[in-house]
Amino acid sequence: MNMSDSGTIISISDDNYSEAVQFLDRFKSNNVWRNNQFFDWQYNSSAVLAGSDEDNGTFLFIQDGHIAAISMAVKTRFHFKGKLIVGAWHTEWFSKKTVPGTGFRLIWEQLRRNPILCTSGQSLYAANVLLRMRKHVWFEAERLFVVFNAKAALDLTFSSEDQTKAFLQLQGIPRPEMGTDLELIDQFDDQYEDLWIRLRDRFVLSTDRSASYMRWRYLDHPIFEYQCCRCRTRNGQVFFVWRVEQVPETPHRVIRICEAIGEPEILVVAFPVLYDYLSDGGYAFADFFCSNASVNGALVAAGMRPVITMHGLDLARLFSPLSDDPRKRLNYSYSLQPSLEDPACFQYSNTCFTKGDTNQDIPNPFST
Repeated sequence: MNMSDSGTIISISDDNYSEAVQFLDRFKSNNVWRNNQFFDWQYNSSAVLAGSDEDNGTFLFIQDGHIAAISMAVKTRFHFKGKLIVGAWHTEWFSKKTVPGTGFRLIWEQLRRNPILCTSGQSLYAANVLLRMRKHVWFEAERLFVVFNAKAALDLTFSSEDQTKAFLQLQGIPRPEMGTDLELIDQFDDQYEDLWIRLRDRFVLSTDRSASYMRWRYLDHPIFEYQCCRCRTRNGQVFFVWRVEQVPETPHRVIRICEAIGEPEILVVAFPVLYDYLSDGGYAFADFFCSNASVNGALVAAGMRPVITMHGLDLARLFSPLSDDPRKRLNYSYSLQPSLEDPACFQYSNTCFTKGDTNQDIPNPFST
């Protein structure tokens, strides 16, 4: 418990969960946190996984016995320049307009407790606040896509012209090489763990995608069903994670790739195996958001393409429901305690963040 100027900052718990959900309903009706199982998974079990003994990442500002503001963050173990550091992905904050400043105090509390604080999809308002509090790297990550059905993909664009369908029909995915195969998996084993330990030192900053993290994030998800696979090649193996998303009120489905984990030169060989496996599923296209230049470069070499938005080529990003959004890619940010900073920290193309991080791949909307 932390006493602030005119109120008290406390962690969310079973005792105040219902009141916190009612408070959130003022800002986001029918929000996913109404599902207690989902809330417990995203905030409480993640804190246990990260080894956070101090808090579960979500704070309430209590004033006159009632909630005046809430700040929500997923406690996360990050791999940063060869070290494991517990920080958080900040997901939401809301405060009563009649009680100004309470939300800012909760953000200060998050920064005080988290040597690494990351966000994804933040608004300009959030950027204005966070950049004033601590040095903050804010950037846009690449979005890659690959088409399975050009006609279906065309239906999911917001503008088109004579050249659009012809472009969507272009494919540069080679046939899988001899000696490659794909195996669906329901666990992340020691081979995966060994691969991740070798890979993680390549990145200046990433969520620590250990086997236990991957099991929590994808296999233990309380609502979504993810598919996970191991692609073997002659020179090594790669792991992919994805989810099928039905576009409401249309016959179309898209593949949301959340993870592509492997050596870049092996990713180039392995991705055609995944593409071949998914090709007969009747999907429109697949996309993948990633901040790492080496991973993106490998997938482009394998045949994926960066999403470039222009007149005649405006591929949708949001599908539940299908809706236009000026942001066709995802922005990410990270803030480090001053003691962690050095010039290498600002090479954001050497981070490794994906749509699977934080709260970008959550049920929306959710009905109870």
